[in-house]
Amino acid sequence: MDMLSGLSPAAVLAATAALGLALLIGAFRKVGAAQRATGRAELVAEKERERAAALEQELCAKAATPTASLSDALRVLEEMSDALRLTMTGRSRRELAAAVGRALERLLGVEQWMVFLDTERTGTDFILAASGSVDQQAWPVGACLTPQMGRVGLVIRRGNALNRDDFESEPPLVREQLEATEPSAFHVDIAAPIIVGDTVVGAVSVGAPRLSQALACAIVQVLVEGAAAGLRVLEAQERSARLENMDELTGLHNRNWFTAHASELLFRNADYDVPIAAAVFAIDDLRGYATREGPSQAQRLLQAVARLVEPMFREGDLLCRWTDDEFAVLMPGVDRPTAKATLDRVRRAISSEPWVGADKQPEGLMTVSVGLAVAPHDGIRFDPLIEAAYRAFEKSRTRGGDQTTGEIAGHTPAAALSLGDTVDLPNLPFASDLAALGRAAADEERLR
Repeated sequence: MDMLSGLSPAAVLAATAALGLALLIGAFRKVGAAQRATGRAELVAEKERERAAALEQELCAKAATPTASLSDALRVLEEMSDALRLTMTGRSRRELAAAVGRALERLLGVEQWMVFLDTERTGTDFILAASGSVDQQAWPVGACLTPQMGRVGLVIRRGNALNRDDFESEPPLVREQLEATEPSAFHVDIAAPIIVGDTVVGAVSVGAPRLSQALACAIVQVLVEGAAAGLRVLEAQERSARLENMDELTGLHNRNWFTAHASELLFRNADYDVPIAAAVFAIDDLRGYATREGPSQAQRLLQAVARLVEPMFREGDLLCRWTDDEFAVLMPGVDRPTAKATLDRVRRAISSEPWVGADKQPEGLMTVSVGLAVAPHDGIRFDPLIEAAYRAFEKSRTRGGDQTTGEIAGHTPAAALSLGDTVDLPNLPFASDLAALGRAAADEERLR
């Protein structure tokens, strides 16, 4: 204040104004600096927001991708589980092959698939058991593929899976052979063998899968492993059924199987006057033979006799090992004279063979006693009919053997049935059922 006391009022006013202006300029500068700082901060914040949004979007995309992959994987695993369950529980080879095909359609969306099976385990003939295509079928079911034919044949020969890249990387000569031997309608991008133990028993081929080649190959490989497991299950069931229904020594059906099927057939024929012949036969003095030649040789004789006589009966006839040394047969639609002629032919066939030790038998050869009964005359149901045949068999034995007993006076013996004759039952109400069953059995046998 002492400094300003000597100044005039005008000077004081000017100094105050200058000071106020300086303060105002300083304030404006501070405000400008603050505004610039705020702008920079807002710019930084805006850029950070943009970066955050981009990062969020990226993170969302990354998060969404694993989620979709996991969902797809779970779906594939669920469908794979269903497919393997169906594949491994097939009741026949044809059903198993169809289950594999349905799995390929569901999992891969293929344009064409085929499942081949070596039904006879020959290693040379692979039957097309099932197939599917979006347009025209490549081959009819039942067609036969050999290991020399095309890409699938190459897979069968080598015993390992191959894909389109593998086929294209083969040497030129091999590629030419594949093209020359590939059936024209085949579309094979992936093929894999079905292996049981060390044996190739089938093959699966797919064309134009919608998934990547690597994933499609992995799925096909899992399915063929499932098919192999299913085949092993079927084979185990078949072995169990054979042990249950077959005679272990001769390979013929056993008594239980024969009784069940013969009883059913006679029950269905009970109300109709259609002849059904039943017979029991056995080698004469088999016990004496076993004593001289040994039990093992006697068993070999029974095995050989079974192999000899089985093809002498028709496909529709029922043949079994009835007891230790006896056989039984049921011949639908066969009258007494025809049955006797057929059984006499069986007797002669057995007697004419040069069996070991046959010259030491009572007659100097292997003779056979046969007992014959025919429904409905000798019995309508199974038990009375087989008992009548057994009584006739005992009569043949007591009369010295080497004969067929059961002929009724007044009948003229007819010609024996020839190998390959079919069952002709024109008056039998269920003849068409038997024919259909025969055809179904033949088809099924090819796929077993």
